[in-house]
Amino acid sequence: MTRRDRLLRHYAEQREATDRRVAEGIEKNRKGDVALRFVDGSGKPVQGARVKATLKKHAFLFGGNLYGLDQLERPEKNVVYREKFKEVFNMATLPIYWNTLEPEQGKPRYAKDSPFIYRRPPIDLCLEYCEENDIRPKAHCLNYFYYDHYPAWCPRDTDTTEIRRLCEKRFAELAERYRDRIPDWEVINETLGSYIEWDIIGEKQGSRVY
Repeated sequence: MTRRDRLLRHYAEQREATDRRVAEGIEKNRKGDVALRFVDGSGKPVQGARVKATLKKHAFLFGGNLYGLDQLERPEKNVVYREKFKEVFNMATLPIYWNTLEPEQGKPRYAKDSPFIYRRPPIDLCLEYCEENDIRPKAHCLNYFYYDHYPAWCPRDTDTTEIRRLCEKRFAELAERYRDRIPDWEVINETLGSYIEWDIIGEKQGSRVY
């Protein structure tokens, strides 16, 4: 079994039901009836008009993470990524994980020329791309697993008051810098739940509870 087969095996097992559910959802949620009336400058109906309509934008937000932006090993691959992402998606998730956004205390990686970290492009770079291509950005996320996504310089367990202060400082700085540019913010993600590690074929490897 190939890696692709392993990743898609659940879909393959339920292909018929999944395809039927997708088709039903399209009919119910993404289609509707409309009546168009074409008139000339004086308001009279136009006879025999030929009309061509092209969908330019819709309200349905279909997104993906933008973590690969300018992250690939060759320039031509980055060009293709930029072209293909905007062809498929009209919403993008931007990485604001604390440990990679501020690996060194007091020196957040906001600017386009920030030090490179794989799959963590700087926020300003992501926003520039989104604004150039009319893509709605969403920040992910303000608060995540304590040990995995807090920076190494953050206190560990010993001083919750200080941790709270640092978190509130982070939230305020992000809001001040991006409040007019990022409309959607994921505030919390699994913070109070169990964290279970899975390998690529879905077999449980171990668990940690925070």
